[in-house]
Amino acid sequence: MGLLLQVFTLASLRIYSEGSSLTSPLGSYVIKRKGNTAFLKCQIKTSVQKPDAYIHWYQEKPGQRLQRMLCSSSKENIVYEKDFSDERYEARTWQSDLSSVLTIHQVTEEDTGTYYCACWD
Repeated sequence: MGLLLQVFTLASLRIYSEGSSLTSPLGSYVIKRKGNTAFLKCQIKTSVQKPDAYIHWYQEKPGQRLQRMLCSSSKENIVYEKDFSDERYEARTWQSDLSSVLTIHQVTEEDTGTYYCACWD
């Protein structure tokens, strides 16, 4: 069976602190105050059933390369990449509709970027 890759641009996350000005970028975005929790949801749209599929989460900071953060399955299996810990990042995945929610606790300005999710077999 050939490789089926589906990538979904989820959202840009922007962090602000007191006194900073905000502009509204085009497209899907989430704006959070520093120290709050951000919830980013993705849903993979496909006609193919994917039992036990993993959804991979990626972060792209301004001016930097795309970096994989973690991958998550509906069986609560989460594999974290080196720079991402379970203290600040968590993901839940549901097989029924191939959706996932990435939670980022205590957001900082370092979390500003574009987040992607992907699923493949």
